[in-house]
Amino acid sequence: MFPGIDGLEEVFPPLKRLGDIFRVLLTGVHHRMELAGLELIETRNEAVRCGLWWAGAVLLLVLGLATLTALVAAAFWDTPYRLAVLGLMSGAYGLSALICLARVRPHLRHWRPFNATTEQIRKDIVCLENLSRQP
Repeated sequence: MFPGIDGLEEVFPPLKRLGDIFRVLLTGVHHRMELAGLELIETRNEAVRCGLWWAGAVLLLVLGLATLTALVAAAFWDTPYRLAVLGLMSGAYGLSALICLARVRPHLRHWRPFNATTEQIRKDIVCLENLSRQP
């Protein structure tokens, strides 16, 4: 009474084409999700590693600067210039912090997580558009 799948495709050929497109689409989505998962793992590992190194560096830098400030304060304590020297050191620390923030800002603006995944999805969209236009 009802034709089988092959019979249905003979009666309605666009159905086979639609099935092929759907199958390609699902396979592509599956592969892109795997790629995104791999990139997420790589990004997470790299972020943790860099974060630990940065935290250690910042901690040691703060300890070094505090020690340097104490040393300078002790050296100038009996002179009338002690407040000026400590003020200059504080200004130098603040200026250095602003320079560091200015250097980091462009990196954060241009950082693109999942760059390979989004590029591959763009290529997939073009491929599916070309596939859908073919007779």
